[in-house]
Amino acid sequence: YNSPNQQATDKAISHLPQPEQHVFQQHIHGHITLFPAADRQLLLCPRSGVPQGHTCASDLFNRTYWTAIDQYDESMARINEHLVGVSPLNGQPINCSNTAFVDDLATLLANKEHSSLFRMSSGASNILDIYLNQANMSQNATKAESLAWLQGQGSQTLLRHIFQNDNPPGIKTEARYLGPYLTWKNTFANERARRLRSAQQAWYAYRGFWFSSVDMAFKMLVFRCIVVGTLLSGLTAFVLSQYDEHQLDSFLAKYGRKLLRGRACSKQQIQDTTKSVSYTHLTLPTTPYV
Repeated sequence: YNSPNQQATDKAISHLPQPEQHVFQQHIHGHITLFPAADRQLLLCPRSGVPQGHTCASDLFNRTYWTAIDQYDESMARINEHLVGVSPLNGQPINCSNTAFVDDLATLLANKEHSSLFRMSSGASNILDIYLNQANMSQNATKAESLAWLQGQGSQTLLRHIFQNDNPPGIKTEARYLGPYLTWKNTFANERARRLRSAQQAWYAYRGFWFSSVDMAFKMLVFRCIVVGTLLSGLTAFVLSQYDEHQLDSFLAKYGRKLLRGRACSKQQIQDTTKSVSYTHLTLPTTPYV
């Protein structure tokens, strides 16, 4: 389902009966939020096109969309049996294959045969289309991507063939979901490089601020929100190697030293040597504390 933009929702609302138009407009104006991002002011509202939680989406959207998703979830539980568990509280089945964030949906499929797995992937997309069409909605096919992870004899050869020939179509080496990029091997290298670039861009976007005559405590607050947040947010979803942690920590140390400009420690002259004593209250966060 397409993330709605301003013009699309205005056009859709204009065809609704007057009472429903009033409800939509009230909701839109009541949930507009300006968020100061690194490169611009980010508008968060139900028609901004930015993925949001159900509390920000309209009630009419939630009722319509989640009805279709619940039906899809029930159907997938019947054909994706390897990912259906049992609740220890009431003994009811729990489908562990679907995650959704407003209009962003991800489905995990599992099967012992790779040929059956690819058929399941195509079938899941068709099932979702059926339930969305019943709600006068449709998938955005241009954003649909799939990752494949195979195990067993010949699995690497088969995956290489899939990636080189795009057959079955739509299988990617990496796919973006809710911001970060996920890879078929669940490695962090590409995502690490993107985060380092983004955090560096965030630093340079505020380059005039870092060296201005502003209280250091406030500068560090902005640094934590803009640069550190860009670099470290959501890391709990990834498995980091020691090298990954070292790269992130090195970036924080490098730009943290630039920010503090010698104020991270005091200098004590002891005879012919100078000893640096760190200020604990200026310590910057490192990845083990994420």
